[in-house]
Amino acid sequence: MFYWSSIPFVRVLFFFATGLLLYSADVIFLSKIHWIFLILFTSHVIMVWKWKKRQFLNTNVFSATIVFSAFISAGYLSAWLHDDLNRSAHFSKIEKEDHTLFLAEIIRVQSTGEKVHRYLAKMQYVKNGYSSFQKVNGRIWLSLHTIDRPVPAPGDLVVVTGWPESIPDKEAHDDFNYKGYSRNQNVYFQCHAWKDQWQLMDRNNAGNFLHVSRTYLHSQLNTFLKNKDAIHISTALLLGDKSSMDKSLRLAYSEAGAMHILAVSGLHVGILYLIIAFLCRPIPENRSGRWIKTIICIAAIWAYAFITGLSPSVIRAAIMFSFVALGSAANRKGNIYNTLAAAAFFTLLYDPFMLFAPGFQLSYTAVLGIVSFFNPIYHLLYLRWTIPDYFWKITCVTIGAQLGTLPVSVYYFNQIPVYSVITNLLAIPGAAVILSLSLLLVITGPIPALANFIGKLLDLVIQQLNLFVQFIQQQPGAVIAGLQPDIWMTFLIYGIISCWAVFIYQPKIKWIALCLVLSIAFSGMRIYKIYQQHIKAITIRNK
Repeated sequence: MFYWSSIPFVRVLFFFATGLLLYSADVIFLSKIHWIFLILFTSHVIMVWKWKKRQFLNTNVFSATIVFSAFISAGYLSAWLHDDLNRSAHFSKIEKEDHTLFLAEIIRVQSTGEKVHRYLAKMQYVKNGYSSFQKVNGRIWLSLHTIDRPVPAPGDLVVVTGWPESIPDKEAHDDFNYKGYSRNQNVYFQCHAWKDQWQLMDRNNAGNFLHVSRTYLHSQLNTFLKNKDAIHISTALLLGDKSSMDKSLRLAYSEAGAMHILAVSGLHVGILYLIIAFLCRPIPENRSGRWIKTIICIAAIWAYAFITGLSPSVIRAAIMFSFVALGSAANRKGNIYNTLAAAAFFTLLYDPFMLFAPGFQLSYTAVLGIVSFFNPIYHLLYLRWTIPDYFWKITCVTIGAQLGTLPVSVYYFNQIPVYSVITNLLAIPGAAVILSLSLLLVITGPIPALANFIGKLLDLVIQQLNLFVQFIQQQPGAVIAGLQPDIWMTFLIYGIISCWAVFIYQPKIKWIALCLVLSIAFSGMRIYKIYQQHIKAITIRNK
């Protein structure tokens, strides 16, 4: 029997995220949101008080409406509070003058090239004209020419001569709404600086710690790995840094359906969690021992999350594994859907704009797909032997993740890797081996003889994985490309998948009927879109 009370965070997350979407769509006037939130909160308090006084009729529906409306308002208010443009100290509120300088902190690397590196940066200080530096805030896209210059890293501080400009509606991205994409990243301005317009400064304390940690890991990999591609793959798996990867190799992983193993995610955090738990086995299994293990595991997970840049997938995995570790220490088991929703809720509470990040969406839909489809698919086939059963489990995990991420993946990347299930049979265990050997290599760095042996073994494993991925990429029909579903078609696909998921657990004809209706609606939208493209092509040809 299913009870809504077992998944309270699912409902909270849904209405909180609805508030974030309303803010993104500018549905409610900003000047009204504070009053709306106050009215809803006051109504709820009065309702509870009346209920206790037995002067209120049985109005569970009204109660739920008030509570969830309050969560919608809370989501909207949270987005408004986190929007840098609404802050009084935002740099855009300062009038531009001559001789303008600004100091910015590099948050993350957005893209790299031979001449230009593009970063997400946070404004710190502005010097207008001949005045002193003024404290400001706000985020920008910062493009720096790095020819014959030191390349900044996350945590670095740079001084730039110039002033950020508003992002245009379209910036040579065809039909891609770059301005809308940037707004959903809480970024409204960009700046392009030539090599004589910027200067690298000292790092801040937190950035320096992270930079030293990342630099040490990079140096160990570069010292003991001889193959260039092996260094790049190991760096991507360990630190989530794919900026130095060869484009052809990155394309091979993408078209073979193995790109997800190169982005630090729950897979990597889970492997780290298992390694730390294994190393903590000598600690006694009493109450205090369990809590000591839990604290060590959580501290290691969050340290790794900070070193790898706090991507949405890592934050999600860190929160989830923290909940799992705490529940294990307290001898309590929770509903996995509720745990996943709680992780998403606290992530959005920290940064509401993560809701619009593809990494966030792919991360949560992948786990949701695995949780929903793994058991039904796994029980379709019974294997007595351990090794075949292990690969069958990997297949089930891959199919579940594919079903969960397929609509979002097609929406953003317009392609489907056909052989991803086959690829992941070796890619997932290969990633686990590579990550484990990479960590072991870093730990044994002070013992050169042992580190050299591990480095040679790691080189061999990565080379074989690359050959396998490239072999899959070269097979005929490896990718179905050119797909361009819009947001409504994406929602319809999720509706169809959700109907099948519910039908698996509650086999009733109504779910099949609803799936059929959604499929017809999807087909109609697809036909209409093809018709529009055909009419557009005729119009262009006639001109």
